[in-house]
Amino acid sequence: MNRFKLYLMIIVLYNVVYADEIKVGTSFLKMNYVETGKNGEFLDSELSSYSNIDGYNITYQKDIGKLDEDNSLESISISFRDMKGSSLYNGFLQQNGVIIAPYQSVTQNEILEAKIRFKKTKYSLDYDYTYFVSFAKREWTRDMSGSPYGYLEFYEWKYYDLGFKTIFYDGHWELGLEVAYQKAISPSMIAYMNIVSKFDLGTTQGYYYKIPLGYNINKNMKIELEYEFNKWSIGASNIVNGYYEPDSDTKNEIVSLNLVYKF
Repeated sequence: MNRFKLYLMIIVLYNVVYADEIKVGTSFLKMNYVETGKNGEFLDSELSSYSNIDGYNITYQKDIGKLDEDNSLESISISFRDMKGSSLYNGFLQQNGVIIAPYQSVTQNEILEAKIRFKKTKYSLDYDYTYFVSFAKREWTRDMSGSPYGYLEFYEWKYYDLGFKTIFYDGHWELGLEVAYQKAISPSMIAYMNIVSKFDLGTTQGYYYKIPLGYNINKNMKIELEYEFNKWSIGASNIVNGYYEPDSDTKNEIVSLNLVYKF
């Protein structure tokens, strides 16, 4: 996982010299993760407020060619986000599949995402409209090993997304909406218990939407406040060593404060 972060940072920093736009910012995550049983019953959850999990994000963008006669422009971007912090685990102690008592503990989390995106934007005086497709990788380290009955889980998958973004302008101000469908490729989870087990997760898909509010200080610099709602639905895994990973839903909310510089 450290190697993954290193490779992505090298790629981003190497290309900064050639960037047409760079966005850097800080992010705050409100986690809402819930696992459910085969009949939809509640099994456990991870919950946090915005003050518990935070991190940074960076995006590099390079234009491909120049504006065409239709005022459209193609571009490619590379982005990286890293967030760390704690969440509250709510669940149950079990023995041989039988619930003994409710149980709470604190989980340490790290969520990494790297994404490369191709997009085409049509420009006008009052608004822009963008179609895009992305290929990405997501990692979530769910560390419950600090509690007496805890252990470590590592979720990982590549995924693609398809979506659109529009931005409306009013003087120095701008307001946008970005929406995308996202689908995982070969999602997995490794559980580090007495025996290390790797689970192949079921169908994993979701969507997100973002609402960015920006203020253009000048033609080169912008301050942006962005809200994101990001949902993943994860299907139950195969059975390994008598265990399986149940169905789950992740509904993360992320607030980011970004500085955008256009060269």
